[in-house]
Amino acid sequence: MAKTKFSLDNILNAQSKGAAGGAEGDFETVEIPIDKIKFSEDNFYSVEEIEELAASIEAHGLWHNVAVYEADGDGMYELISGERRCRACKLLRDRGVERWNTIPAKIDPPCSPAEKRLKLYEANATTRVLTDYEKTIQAVGIKEALQELKAEGRAVSGRVRENVADVLGVSSAQVGRMESIVNHLIPSFTQEFKAGNIGITAAYELSTMTAERQNAALAQFRANGYYIAPEPP
Repeated sequence: MAKTKFSLDNILNAQSKGAAGGAEGDFETVEIPIDKIKFSEDNFYSVEEIEELAASIEAHGLWHNVAVYEADGDGMYELISGERRCRACKLLRDRGVERWNTIPAKIDPPCSPAEKRLKLYEANATTRVLTDYEKTIQAVGIKEALQELKAEGRAVSGRVRENVADVLGVSSAQVGRMESIVNHLIPSFTQEFKAGNIGITAAYELSTMTAERQNAALAQFRANGYYIAPEPP
């Protein structure tokens, strides 16, 4: 029998049903004050071309609502997805377009920190083309969140690394290489990887070296625009 492909959407729907006593899709969409929205501290995805998006929204309107969690004790809503849209609407509001004093938002009930991160990953994985850096950070983040759910006694079937591979559409071995990058690549080379100056293959190769060898390669890379992996001592 063929293995059923793991899906973040399926596991999040299952958690939502449990939290809502069996109900699925329980949420409301309302206009909320745009200044009452705070951005997620877990969001590492790039936020670019806000000016262009603002121009599109001004010309054509907002095609997709943002998603937030229920207001906290201070009346603030935490963003789940739609940071670029929210920033673009704030830009228009700051320029005097009163329509964007409020923004239509889907409001989700509170959930655990692990579920929050999975919702963030799921929203971005399905709505944008990710860079190799974003895929790498996301892979490790998904693995950690699934491990947290398992530790909480939640039903997460299968091996976690294989589940992450299913979500990203890569091999389990590639997920292992991504873990090596996150855990062992020195910060300076991580910034080069994030900026797109080195690819994922080079990032993994470097992550297998000691910090001393990586620093030697970094000096060469910054001086010449390339590096030759130094021989181990």
